[in-house]
Amino acid sequence: MIDDSYDVCRKLSQNGIKTIYFRDKEMKKLEQNENLIEVSNWGEIYRIIKNKK
Repeated sequence: MIDDSYDVCRKLSQNGIKTIYFRDKEMKKLEQNENLIEVSNWGEIYRIIKNKK
């Protein structure tokens, strides 16, 4: 799941769903864990998805 909502990403990752948190500089920071990765641009998202195959 890819989202920019703090609450959505937090809840999904707590429930074991792999989540990519698209965070802008002014948005709240989430602590990364095995289900949550924080990114700031589409290039990072592309690399994460490409390396998962």
